[in-house]
Amino acid sequence: MAQQKRSKAVPDDRAIQYSDLDRQGQGALRNIMRDQGMARSHIDTAIDRADRKAANPTNNANSRKNGANQSRNLSAIAPHVKDIPITLQGAASRRVSHFVAGMQRADTEGVSSGGGWYFDHHRDIAAMASEHGADLHTAISAGAAMSPQNSPTNEKAALHGLLRQRSGETGPDVEKQIRRGSTGLKDGRAILEGTGEFTDPSGGPKIHSYRAATLNATPGGAVHEEYLTRVGHAQKVVSGEIHPDQQRMDLFGLRDSHEGILNPRGNTAEDTWMNTITYGQDLATSVGRGGRTNVAKTIGSDKGLALDIPKKDSSGVSVHPSGQVGPSAALHAYNNEATIRAARSAGKALGVTDSQGESNLPSVAMQEVSWTEARRVAGKDPDYPGDRRRSAASSISGAQLKGQQSLRF
Repeated sequence: MAQQKRSKAVPDDRAIQYSDLDRQGQGALRNIMRDQGMARSHIDTAIDRADRKAANPTNNANSRKNGANQSRNLSAIAPHVKDIPITLQGAASRRVSHFVAGMQRADTEGVSSGGGWYFDHHRDIAAMASEHGADLHTAISAGAAMSPQNSPTNEKAALHGLLRQRSGETGPDVEKQIRRGSTGLKDGRAILEGTGEFTDPSGGPKIHSYRAATLNATPGGAVHEEYLTRVGHAQKVVSGEIHPDQQRMDLFGLRDSHEGILNPRGNTAEDTWMNTITYGQDLATSVGRGGRTNVAKTIGSDKGLALDIPKKDSSGVSVHPSGQVGPSAALHAYNNEATIRAARSAGKALGVTDSQGESNLPSVAMQEVSWTEARRVAGKDPDYPGDRRRSAASSISGAQLKGQQSLRF
């Protein structure tokens, strides 16, 4: 019997998700990621590759410098790296642990857990766009184009500088703001000027998902209140203020809504921080010059070790038959699925459910809270005081999480 031909269909309006892959593709992706977790076994090869890049006289100066830096960083973290086979269950569990730790931190320290981050981000960009007469959708798209390898703070600073320049402002202050956007400036500027198009979702899945979350997070109104109600319920359960089974009033008739940012199975911005959570290395340890090289983040961000995953597994089965679905799209789909599963697990345990008892904790909420906590644990959140940094393990470990009767994991 002839083997059924695999479909090459790819969504054109959003990043591809794990659920879009056929059974063969899902299995191949799981196999690939399981092997990718063997970071300790692969790191010596990565160091050797970086050394050869640094020593190759045919490479330009920047390329050789990047190779030397990569070799130094990988060598510094090597003693701390472990082989950790990656599974969706493990990646989801680590997200839940960070989510709960972030909620606990918010309760004990009076800081934001990160829940509602995209609504704040939307509000900030809307204010800048209004001030300089720019279209909001365009401004959000330009900011998203500058988000890779830029902190949100630098992304917004660069966007503000470009908007000021677009409205006729000049001077060193404007130029200084623009320069804070180290990557994506060309694309951001072109989008604002109407001479460039936003990235294709297959080629830039994180950027596309990041823009969608920001666009959907319109501050004020019933959707915003419903979102905060769901996140707030989770935080109250974690803090012990209420029981998971405590009913919440459906004030806006949106308890069963899965639309837009309320979607518990929606796309999420799976950047290198989320990939770092997936890989499961030590977020609390930083080494190297001045302790600037974080063990987990270095692994989760390294192209050779973590980002450029193979298109096929060891038996030759591809994740997807379409050439549009490359390593970044496949990796994003895997990480998004881990976030969706984490939201489903946490939502059920914390009583964030719809009228049928199914989890309706938004997947975006799981992403933004676990992302915020991971950056704090690694000491990479510039808005979080350094003397408050502590590891997620001391906030709440996986074992503690399972042992809390109120969460019923």
